[in-house]
Amino acid sequence: MLYQEAKKKGLDKKKEILAKIEDAGRAILIDALLEEVLRGRGEVSEEEIQRYYKENPTLFKEPQEIKIRHIVVNTEPTLKEVVTKLSQGEPFEKLASAYMLVISKRMGEI
Repeated sequence: MLYQEAKKKGLDKKKEILAKIEDAGRAILIDALLEEVLRGRGEVSEEEIQRYYKENPTLFKEPQEIKIRHIVVNTEPTLKEVVTKLSQGEPFEKLASAYMLVISKRMGEI
């Protein structure tokens, strides 16, 4: 009913409407062609999946993650003191909270 009313008003003769009709027609034809070309190719067997997985292992591995921590100090003597205590086995976290500059404490771990 709406279609007939639009035709009665001559909307099907307007340039902008004709352009939209042409675009829609192209889209429908493209969809039909894609359906025809891809028909039957949508199914992938378990064997194909396994083969692809084995042939492309790097695509399925998570990159190695490394955490980096640092202690920022403002003098060389303090640096030497921290390094000495670390080499003696003192916990990094304890030294970081004791020696790190206040500005840098937010960035202790990257």
